[in-house]
Amino acid sequence: MIVVDANVVAHFFIEGGKTALARSVREKDSCWIVPEIWRHECLNILVTSCLFAKLPKESALQIWKDAGDMLRGGIYEADMTEVLSSAVERSTTAYDAEYVVLAKAKGVMFVTEDQPLQKAFPDIALSMKAFLAGEGRPAVAKEPSGNYRVRRK
Repeated sequence: MIVVDANVVAHFFIEGGKTALARSVREKDSCWIVPEIWRHECLNILVTSCLFAKLPKESALQIWKDAGDMLRGGIYEADMTEVLSSAVERSTTAYDAEYVVLAKAKGVMFVTEDQPLQKAFPDIALSMKAFLAGEGRPAVAKEPSGNYRVRRK
């Protein structure tokens, strides 16, 4: 399971320079989850693609349906208090922080092509190439084992 942002979803469906990468990410881990904000971001990508990249409206409508089908059951609400805290602490948007907060809550990696996000959250945000190369593991709070003693009977 991984969290992917709307751009990774868009790259998966809209033929372009990163489509093969996005499809390889899906092959490596087919359990993609997203926060609820993905819908708004993906719709905006599709509208922009129609207006400026000549994506036919019919293709955009089909992509919208296919993306919704692919992510059905994998859409989660992020803790908005955590979103606010993370966004302020790392000087990012609340939209972007939703992905990070969801990844942390689920204990999984967040795959994004957004380089400022990767820099702001290096412990959890990876590029598609880094994910495919096996880099990164989700940060998990763990106490040093020296804090525990084994009791013997």
